[in-house]
Amino acid sequence: MVWELDGIQLKKWLTLECRVHDIACSPNGKTIITAAYENVIVWDLQSGKQQQKMPGHEFDVACVAYSPNGNLIISGGEDTKIMVYDAHTRELTAKVSVDEERSDEL
Repeated sequence: MVWELDGIQLKKWLTLECRVHDIACSPNGKTIITAAYENVIVWDLQSGKQQQKMPGHEFDVACVAYSPNGNLIISGGEDTKIMVYDAHTRELTAKVSVDEERSDEL
């Protein structure tokens, strides 16, 4: 569900056929991204349709975010990888593996 905050009214209802672990709205409010299984999925808020599924993780994606300027999409997965995608081209621009032993210390 997407809500308009000033009027506190429901703007859009998206029906997803999978479990969603996390969701983030783009800074311009035109798209949202969801973490669903091992994919990051981009949705158009106006039409409610899926724009693109961006694979890359080997296990479930746990979290997603847009950079403050909206140029990057970042995801973190249970595979201990952080993926960075270009939000416009949707191409993977960086992949970082996190050491599991060190991640427990953070």
